Amino acid sequence: MSHTLRLLLSLALTGPTAAAVAGAQGEVDPFAGGLRWAHGPDSTETWMPRDVAFAAGGELVWAAPAVGTPHLALYAAGAISDPAAPVLRGPDLPGAIGVIPVAVGADAGELFAATQFPDPSASERVTEIVRYDAFAAGLGAPFGPVWTYSPPLKTNGPALLAADAAGGLVYALRDDAAGAVRIEWLDPADGQPLAQTTVAGGALKAFAASEGGARVALTAGLELWLVDAAGQALHHETLAASTSCLALAGDGRTLLVGGFGAARVLSEEPDGTFATTATYAAAPNEIAARAAVSFDARTRAIGWWDYTNTVDVRFESFDGETGALLHSLEQKGALGGLQNFTQSVEVSADGERVALGLWGLGGADTEPDVLLFERGTASPVQAWHLPGSVLAMDLDASATRLAVAMKDSHANQFASTGRVRLYDTGERDLQVTAATQAGGTLEAAFLLDGATLAAFGVGTPVVGQPVFGVGGLLMLEQGQPLVTLPATPDASGRADLSVPVPAGLVGASLGLQAVGWSAGSAQFSACLVRPAIL
Repeated sequence: MSHTLRLLLSLALTGPTAAAVAGAQGEVDPFAGGLRWAHGPDSTETWMPRDVAFAAGGELVWAAPAVGTPHLALYAAGAISDPAAPVLRGPDLPGAIGVIPVAVGADAGELFAATQFPDPSASERVTEIVRYDAFAAGLGAPFGPVWTYSPPLKTNGPALLAADAAGGLVYALRDDAAGAVRIEWLDPADGQPLAQTTVAGGALKAFAASEGGARVALTAGLELWLVDAAGQALHHETLAASTSCLALAGDGRTLLVGGFGAARVLSEEPDGTFATTATYAAAPNEIAARAAVSFDARTRAIGWWDYTNTVDVRFESFDGETGALLHSLEQKGALGGLQNFTQSVEVSADGERVALGLWGLGGADTEPDVLLFERGTASPVQAWHLPGSVLAMDLDASATRLAVAMKDSHANQFASTGRVRLYDTGERDLQVTAATQAGGTLEAAFLLDGATLAAFGVGTPVVGQPVFGVGGLLMLEQGQPLVTLPATPDASGRADLSVPVPAGLVGASLGLQAVGWSAGSAQFSACLVRPAIL
């Protein structure tokens, strides 16, 4: 255990608020499913979030408000204050146009975005790939780009971006002068180019990367490409129609591409080529609008849209091995009404959960716009109605939280504002309930029905191990000093923690777990949380 971690534990035991008695006041119950918090512009601003991504293992949300006052902002996912405020807000980006795509790397020090500016017009825009570092900001640096990389070309289309915890960082940008698409891999540490390739194609429609950026798939005009990080084309074909419906498995071995009346699965053959191994048929008037697959393509999900009446949507998910239908949902709108559309489909890495985000039917509609499905359960396990339309969405690694970028009105209606929303299923038995900032406090809550005693443990995270006489698994290293911080549960079995965080612990990797005593037996929390200390 590091010296700084021992210092934290020492101060935790001696500080005036080492452990708080249960019942800490918060506007939102962290153990209730539903809307956790929302944040939108105040009366002096106009902005609308257009992209969101979870960071720091789901404890932070990285968002890109655009329109009136473009900027980038970071939120504490577990905050119990509604409305919320960003933990960190970057400088305004005057002149930035279009959607600002965001992506996240290994931790809160790797927050990426692709901003574009007219030069001199929107049809000739320059692109800037930037990295923000929340840890550097916690140490006193301004929360702005720590590096900026500008691709050496202008474009009349979007920049698409992908990153992950395995070290991948790659973007795609159309080179209008060459009639091609530029794909470039960057070093997350400093933004220096690592590799680059160019493929033929029209307008850039969809982009996806496998783990570590090892393989990249895209659709551009009628062209479908799959290339590896060495620039080698693994698959190319000309499609019958342009599509934004594209998904690439995390292992890079399965592609799902949509079209009119059908979606196809292409899988890697033993000789390294890709061939169609499954086709999901739909009505001729339906188009596959969005798709997603699990890491190994065991679960495949497709959102369909009726492009003839514009108001009907359908959703399906399938077992990738047997072809069995797992989930099915249909929303039918009134002819001539507001257009519904499948805006986002997300599948958890293990394929156990699938999330769906829609534009919705608008007005007094009570049909849900955000839905969460689970394998083995036909109906949604969670469903929420929005007062506007989903613009972007992300599902966290635990599949218990959804970050939603929404417009304040229906997508077909005029509005210049929107907000970031965080939904929680309420399944976690241990929650960080506020931003964890060095020099402040670590706030957490634990719930165990009937608990009469409770304690929180802070230490080094490890793979869970059983402990004799205690239910569940201990996910903190036993061979290192492990400090428990007692707390008294309230009548519901909830215990709260408030412990000071020394200023020198920005970026420290801590694990927090709880244990409770109920009906004469001890039980570890099923969750271990890793607070992001900023």
